[in-house]
Amino acid sequence: MTPDDILQAAYHQAQQADTAPIITDEAILERVAIVVRKKPRAAIRVLLACLLAKIDRPHVDIRKPFTQIDGEDTYSGRDYDETYITRFVLDYDLPVIPTTGFLTPALRAKNILLTPNVNLGGRTSGNNVYAAMLQLLTDVHTELVRAGDLLAETIRQLIIYRDERKQRIVSLLSALEAVKGNVPLSSEDIVRLIEQHLALKGTSRLPVLIVTAIYQVAENYLRERILPLEAHTAADSQTGTIGDVQIALMSDDDIVTAYEMKTRPITIQDIDLAMQKIASSRHQLNNYIFITTEPIAEPVRKYTEGVYNRTGIEIAILDCLEFLRYFLHLFHRLRTEFLDAYQNLVINEPESGVSQPLKEAFLALRQAAEYNDEDSLDE
Repeated sequence: MTPDDILQAAYHQAQQADTAPIITDEAILERVAIVVRKKPRAAIRVLLACLLAKIDRPHVDIRKPFTQIDGEDTYSGRDYDETYITRFVLDYDLPVIPTTGFLTPALRAKNILLTPNVNLGGRTSGNNVYAAMLQLLTDVHTELVRAGDLLAETIRQLIIYRDERKQRIVSLLSALEAVKGNVPLSSEDIVRLIEQHLALKGTSRLPVLIVTAIYQVAENYLRERILPLEAHTAADSQTGTIGDVQIALMSDDDIVTAYEMKTRPITIQDIDLAMQKIASSRHQLNNYIFITTEPIAEPVRKYTEGVYNRTGIEIAILDCLEFLRYFLHLFHRLRTEFLDAYQNLVINEPESGVSQPLKEAFLALRQAAEYNDEDSLDE
C-alpha cells in the first residue's frame, strides 16, 4: 500500500468504528484525546506523520523523524507530513493546522530522539500536549499499541471533533435565524457588530473578509470584481499577488486596485514596500489602498501625497471601520447582504485564517444584536 492508501484505509476504518473506540487502553485513548483537542495543534500533525511513516516503513524507529540522527532507522517526518498529511487533512476538512508541524518552534531544528523525557518547550498546556504525543510515540515503539490502530483511532477522534465543531456552527445559525425579526440591523448596528468582532484576538484576517464582502455585494454597481483570495498563511512573494485583495474590471483580468490589510499602524516602510511590488508587477494599477484597524500617523499619510505625481498611482490609507461605515451608508439597501456575505466568509474561512472560537463569537454577537434590536421595538 502507498502512504495515500494507508491513510484512506485508516479513514475508512475510523468511519466504520464511528463512536466505538478502536483501542481499548483507556490511558492511550486519553492521550489521543489530548493531542486531538488541545493546543498546540502542531502535535497532532506530527503524530499523524510519524504513524504514517511507521506503517509505511515498519523498520524505522517512530521516535526518530529526523534524518540527521545517525542510524538506518530514521526517516523524515516533515516529508511525510508535507507530502501526504497536508492533502489528507484538507480533503477531509480535519481540524488541524494547514502547514507542517515540523516547522513550529517546538520541533524546528530538532535532531533528537523523541522520548517522553524530551522537553519541547511552550506553556504548561503545550507541554501536556507534547508530552502526550511523545508518550504515544513510545507506546508504538514498545509495542503497547500498533501504529495502524493508533492512526485509525486518532483519525476517528478527529472526525468526531470536526463534526462537533460543525454542529456548534449549525446550532448557532439556527439560534440566529430564530431571533431575526422583520427589521434588519441598521448600518450603524452593523458597524458596531463588526467592531466588536475585530476587538477579539486573532482577527488579522477579518479586514480582508470585510473588503471582500463589500465587493461581493456591490460588484454589479461598481462594475468591478474581486479576484480569488489567497490563503491567509500565503506570502505575497510566494503567490505573486500584489495585495491581500485584488480588484479587476468586469471586462478583463487586469488588476486595477489592490488592498493591503494591517491590524497595526501603517509605516513608511510599508508604503515603500508596496511601491516595490507595484514596480515589479505586470499589472497597471490605478490605486493601492492600505486598510488599517489602528490610528493613521499624519507623517505617514503625508508621505503618500507625492506618490501620485511621481508614479500616476494613488496610494491611500483608510481606517477599516470608517471605510465600512461609508460603504454601508452609501449602499444602505445592501447592508444586510453585506452582513450575510461577511458571515458566510467568516464561517467558510479555513481555521488558519479564522479560528473556530472567532466564528462562533461572530454568530453569538450577531444573535445578541438581532435579539436586542427586535426586543427594543417590542418595548
